[in-house]
Amino acid sequence: MSILNRPGDGNRSVLTVIYKLLLQEGPTDYDKIISLCAPDGVVDPKETRQTLNTWCDLGLLTKNADRVSINQDIKKADRSLHLLPKQAREHVLRSENNQRLWEVEDSKASDFCRATAWLLAQDVYTFDCNSWSEAQPRIHHQMGEDANLIAQNDTRWSGFKDWVTYLGFASNGRFPVSGSLLIDPTNAIRDSLPQVFGEIKTLQADQFLSGLADCLPVVDGGEYRDDLEERLKTATGEHAWHPQPSGQLSTSLSRAILRLESLGILKCENKSDAPVRMILTGRNGSIVGTYSHLTLLSNKI
Repeated sequence: MSILNRPGDGNRSVLTVIYKLLLQEGPTDYDKIISLCAPDGVVDPKETRQTLNTWCDLGLLTKNADRVSINQDIKKADRSLHLLPKQAREHVLRSENNQRLWEVEDSKASDFCRATAWLLAQDVYTFDCNSWSEAQPRIHHQMGEDANLIAQNDTRWSGFKDWVTYLGFASNGRFPVSGSLLIDPTNAIRDSLPQVFGEIKTLQADQFLSGLADCLPVVDGGEYRDDLEERLKTATGEHAWHPQPSGQLSTSLSRAILRLESLGILKCENKSDAPVRMILTGRNGSIVGTYSHLTLLSNKI
């Protein structure tokens, strides 16, 4: 199973239809879902069945006997089509769905998580991989030709672009070409802020980064990201990946924090007596901000 394998394991649009049906109908017979979402003689039911099975396997949906429902652990207040990307993202990132992080077959959500960790480790100002033919050479330069980052075909790269934008780690731009993949985890981070801050209004920089890495293990300091970076560090040569200078955040996380500050969602401060600070990285490795404390302006989320 792999969410990047759209022909074999379903796609985002089908998940949306199934989730909307369950929101309206509640627990529903498995066969009824298939018949409603893929009417006989109109649509091949294969994709609906595979999407349903995939997300039951990942835990977003639950199948008891022949009835399917939204996982009961998801609070009723959090059950809406608007919040589906957040719920799907949380299940994709769960450790139980990434036990075999570097295996290709039967690895659940691992291919998405390792590919997203790789994407967020890239320089957002120089990244220009919009197709598999552009991404594949960069992956090979950084990780070797036998790297199991994404299965070696354009189909799964297209699936990755679809899911990584939907789950809030990137967006589709218009420059240099329409549909360009822009690295930007702002939406995923914004959704995670209430969990990161909890009941605390202001966090020290290290507390904020640690909490964020726990919620989103593909960002700086996260479990999947650390694993990915250890592999990247072994490569040498002109096109090898290089980490940021000690203490500086990646350009992807820096971009998100700057955007959240500009949106009035985060208030970033640099207090003179603070023992720990985080350093934001801009174009060409420049320092674009140094902060010791972050405050969540919850009314802006």
